[in-house]
Amino acid sequence: MFEIRPTGGLCDRLVTIESFIAVTKQLNISDIKMIWLLNNELNCNFEEILQPISGIVVQNKLDISYKSDVLSRIKRKTISLFNNKILNKKHIDLYSLSVSDKYQYVISLLKSNKSRYSFSGLLLSEKTNDYFDCFFPTAEITSTINSYLKHFSDSTIGVHIRRTDNVYAIKNSPSELFYKNIEKEIKENDDVKFYVATDSERELKELIKRYGEKIIYQTECVRSRVTSDGIKSAMIDLFLLSKTQKILGSDWSAFSATAAKLGRIELIKMLK
Repeated sequence: MFEIRPTGGLCDRLVTIESFIAVTKQLNISDIKMIWLLNNELNCNFEEILQPISGIVVQNKLDISYKSDVLSRIKRKTISLFNNKILNKKHIDLYSLSVSDKYQYVISLLKSNKSRYSFSGLLLSEKTNDYFDCFFPTAEITSTINSYLKHFSDSTIGVHIRRTDNVYAIKNSPSELFYKNIEKEIKENDDVKFYVATDSERELKELIKRYGEKIIYQTECVRSRVTSDGIKSAMIDLFLLSKTQKILGSDWSAFSATAAKLGRIELIKMLK
């Protein structure tokens, strides 16, 4: 049985799982165990947000060694090979490699005799038409998603404003760019509405102040990722963004990109 441990935040893990499934299908590997680590980046059991994935046995595990420091951020961008212990105490950094090179390297790992891997945000394929077909939210989350979809129309646009600790999104995707593009969309179609997902209460309040009833948002959203309710809110935001016509998104955000791939829709990054 092959064992994987997707790490990082919600979308990093979804990308990693999807990529790994795509590769193992090609190698006819069907027996997979996934360790779902509970830590400060994602503190919620797998079955609380997603339905079972065919061919994967999931084990939730508290990551007691996790520390939220600079090293943990490096870890999110690396892949490490395990066989009961870290081989040679080395972490294999694939972040700088091209997608095709990552793909070939992971294939070689899977063909080896080793069976434990740690992946984080590992994109192994550029084929967007294959992406995220295996992920289905729980019945509870789906019910909430459907309740908001009643307010959507054919002209609902997604808006994802990433803030808090994401320095690149804050620097490269300023609020003024979102306002400019929202106002452009309103000028072109007065019936347009916007579903807003953000980790910043201040940004949401400002959008509501400016655009009033044109803004649709989760009314009971929990923005912290250290609680299961916060991760559930993130799942709701992710899938609702994917149901819009296109997304005005933030730079350096896996959330914006994953929502767009999930819905097979255009992502327009707000870049100055």
